[in-house]
Amino acid sequence: ISDVSGHGVPAALITSMIKTLIETAGRNRLSPHNLLSYIHKNIINKTSGNFLTAFYGIYDLETKIFTYSRAAHNYPFLIRNNEIIELKSRGNILGIFDEKLIFEEIQIQLKDNDKILFYTDGLTEATNHKGDEFHEYLPQIIHKYSNLSIHEFIQKIYHELLIFHENIHFSDDICIVGMNISQ
Repeated sequence: ISDVSGHGVPAALITSMIKTLIETAGRNRLSPHNLLSYIHKNIINKTSGNFLTAFYGIYDLETKIFTYSRAAHNYPFLIRNNEIIELKSRGNILGIFDEKLIFEEIQIQLKDNDKILFYTDGLTEATNHKGDEFHEYLPQIIHKYSNLSIHEFIQKIYHELLIFHENIHFSDDICIVGMNISQ
């Protein structure tokens, strides 16, 4: 999951560049650190001041090991036994700093019934009429619906966001992706 700064045509063009880079990354896609490094190396000084955050993970179906790196993207939430755990790792934004960046690669053993919630900052930074941000309410919403199927879980989070925001139009794009570890 990733998010490009800015809006409109420039952000769309950068997104298109990223998609092409992922498709042409070859073996770099087998390592989250390598893929993020590859993308950074190929977009540096080509984004007209825009930047990119990203989170990339690889899940092994047999071992249930999830390997991930992030480039300044929001920490995804691992929901395990009604506990919310941020999937943290170190990594800088992509496309700005003209230097070799390090993207920490982490492995975590996932368990049956774990859920992971990936999202862009449009979700957490959405505000209501009082100026409150949605991230203040998100943990209690996650707890409230964590026992639902992943599809219903995502739907309920989005529904709660609409109620909170009181409008279907947002100032930033919103992406919510869920992953459920089944037996």
